[in-house]
Amino acid sequence: REIASEELERRNGEMAESLADLKSKYVDALRGMKKAYTKAGKIELAIAIASEIEAYGAEGDLAENGAPRTLAQLPEDLQSGLTAWFPLDEDGVVEVKDLAKRGMVGQLSGTLYTPDGVIGGARKFRGQGDRIALGHEIPDSPRFSVSVWVKYTGMAGKGGIFSDYDNKFANDVMLALVSAQEVHLRADKGGDKLRTEAILSEPLTQGWHHLVWIVDSRETVLYLDGEEAVRHEGEGSNRGFHGAYLGFANDGKTWSYFEGEIDEFMMWERALNEEEIVAIRQLSGL
Repeated sequence: REIASEELERRNGEMAESLADLKSKYVDALRGMKKAYTKAGKIELAIAIASEIEAYGAEGDLAENGAPRTLAQLPEDLQSGLTAWFPLDEDGVVEVKDLAKRGMVGQLSGTLYTPDGVIGGARKFRGQGDRIALGHEIPDSPRFSVSVWVKYTGMAGKGGIFSDYDNKFANDVMLALVSAQEVHLRADKGGDKLRTEAILSEPLTQGWHHLVWIVDSRETVLYLDGEEAVRHEGEGSNRGFHGAYLGFANDGKTWSYFEGEIDEFMMWERALNEEEIVAIRQLSGL
């Protein structure tokens, strides 16, 4: 009887795994058909397929507020040129996953999980060595964009948000808070000279704030909570020597670890437009 029970349990487990795999493949096929019919203007068919997807509960991998949690759920425009997307939703792990096609892995050095992120969970940085190493897979790009949500609770010297740098040659990309109301931007790789500090219109001291940093061929622009906050002329790029981190950067004065929380880090190898910045904020329900 014990042997029979064990065998039955094993077979039931195998069947459950097989059914789950079959369901996943079926839903993936449905999503592909939905996208194709929508693009072809066959809206009624697309709606019917969306109903079938919903019937299978396939949207269960969305966040509670309906925000995308897989690359396929992300709006197509935002998938274009997407280099990295770290939702930072994982708890009880030593590394966090990148949902972009490149599939990087973020190695955790310190940091704590918090369930109260902008979307799902987030990572808490304590300003004393906590950081996430994103590896060396970020590609060369003459233009790039970074989107990140931050809840800043630090003081001067504890505002490093993102860096992609080489310690030997000092070719750097840096996004850091000098203080609650001053930001440091640097992108001087490949002979470029982009480096500036700017005062924000208000301090980042209350709750979550959304930063989007865009480096184009002749200027850099920083958006704060959907509004243009900084515009600076000067060529910048992210070409050559990659060693990227979240929660760690030079703020123009010293190497700085972030104190506060970081969520939903995204990066593109192109310059986003204003409509796409709006679309990013809409992912969080704003």
